[in-house]
Amino acid sequence: MLHNAELDGRFSDSAVLQIFELLEPDLAAFAERHSLFVRKYIHNYPMWGFYFRHPAGGRGSVSLLVFRKGAGFGAGVTGEWHVDDEAALVRSTYEIPIGYLPSTQATMVVSSLEDVLSKLLTASASVRSSTSRIMERPKDESGKPVYGEFERSLEIAR
Repeated sequence: MLHNAELDGRFSDSAVLQIFELLEPDLAAFAERHSLFVRKYIHNYPMWGFYFRHPAGGRGSVSLLVFRKGAGFGAGVTGEWHVDDEAALVRSTYEIPIGYLPSTQATMVVSSLEDVLSKLLTASASVRSSTSRIMERPKDESGKPVYGEFERSLEIAR
């Protein structure tokens, strides 16, 4: 599993953390199978993100959320694929809305992650119908864009 713990957030609900601990072997195997870069507890939320360079350009991600639901727990999976046009400063995005799962059982969670990843990888460029403006990247002395630690880490991912 491609992972840099320094990029992880922190989350403190021990019961939700236990769910992630139970799922971790299966989530790590999913990430390993697809050469995905993993970030845990993004922005300190109960969420793991699985990131990749999309074969058709840009970057994609699949996210797993785990949350308290009544006396138990729920889970949801979502995904996105975006391509940045650095010259025009525009990002085009395809988003898969969150799908809520009836349980946090590992087979169900991994199956849903696989399904969303497959949809992202087989989508045509025409589905990236949402656009937004992006900021110009800082440049080094030679005029090349400077990327942050997270983006550099993605370069080793798929």
